[in-house]
Amino acid sequence: MIKTSDRGKWVALPCLLMIVLVFACAKKNAERKNTEKPDSLVTSVVEIEARGHVVTDLKVESFTEKGWQLGDMFAVTFSNGDMILIPYVKNYDDVPKGAYLGRFSSTRGLFKIAINLGNLAEERGYTTGTAVLIRKLDNSELPSEFARIVDGEIVGRISMIEAEFGNAATNIPTNLFAQLKWQRGDILESEFAIGKKIRFPYVLNYGDVPVGDYLGRFDNDTGFFKIAINRGNIAETLKLEGHDKVVIRRLAKLTDH
Repeated sequence: MIKTSDRGKWVALPCLLMIVLVFACAKKNAERKNTEKPDSLVTSVVEIEARGHVVTDLKVESFTEKGWQLGDMFAVTFSNGDMILIPYVKNYDDVPKGAYLGRFSSTRGLFKIAINLGNLAEERGYTTGTAVLIRKLDNSELPSEFARIVDGEIVGRISMIEAEFGNAATNIPTNLFAQLKWQRGDILESEFAIGKKIRFPYVLNYGDVPVGDYLGRFDNDTGFFKIAINRGNIAETLKLEGHDKVVIRRLAKLTDH
């Protein structure tokens, strides 16, 4: 038979364990926060999916709080010392086959790091429990294959020529326009690697310009900028090819029109 004094000990023990557990969790969270910097987040691999996608415990709110958005580029460093560069995209096919990417799951809302049509975990040897540091890159840190701002202009490339309509899809994300405070209605000029220059308005829809006119708009699915001709084929007209360099500058603000 347990004495009254012993009962008190048995009741107090779970409470003590709970306090210790809460303290340990708080300490772990504090250590994690101390590791993070304004341009980075610390997380860990919580699951490896069957297709080899690496799932973290980050939710979209963590990106929103940092002001991170689709099109941003990140350096992802794993605790085994491995590092890869990824764009933050909406869909897997927003990058070419075999390219790295980061996106939020449409079902669970967790941030995943993957290879489009590839097995990231198998290729790089990542496992559950691996610590991960995700750091946003600024323009000066981007390799030459990524779009950037140079002297108030955007320097990028044609990522692909759309087969059906001949639109020139670029690797230029929305955040670069936001940084330069460009807005719809602005008049832009594109200079292509072949030396040709064209002027066009930055619009929402193809039909915002007359048939046969040049235009620039962001793709609703990928979030990247494309240059086109309303009901025309800009690739054939200008003899453009995928991976060609393109420089975009603003000629007139919306308020100047």
